[in-house]
Amino acid sequence: MECTWDAWRDRMPGADSSVVHVAGRCGVDNSSVELSLDLDSDGIVDDPELVALRLSVRRPPAGDTQFVEKEVGWAEPADPRVRRVRIQGEADAQIDVRDVH
Repeated sequence: MECTWDAWRDRMPGADSSVVHVAGRCGVDNSSVELSLDLDSDGIVDDPELVALRLSVRRPPAGDTQFVEKEVGWAEPADPRVRRVRIQGEADAQIDVRDVH
């Protein structure tokens, strides 16, 4: 599955800078497909700079065959040392967490 990813911490005044935000845009072959990102416990590495997420895809038993792009996101408090996010499951990627000021 082809996806583009972004990850950031909001360092703007008043924002909760403990939250890591991850956003993806994935091409799917059916507009009824549902995407979700969740913390992944498989293959956890004892690395305080890494958060592992799993991209899950729920495909309907029937539907159209129109290729569309779907957005998926995740945002939760994380260790302040987190600098990378690994996406596993239906898509494999590793992205750097950037600070947004």
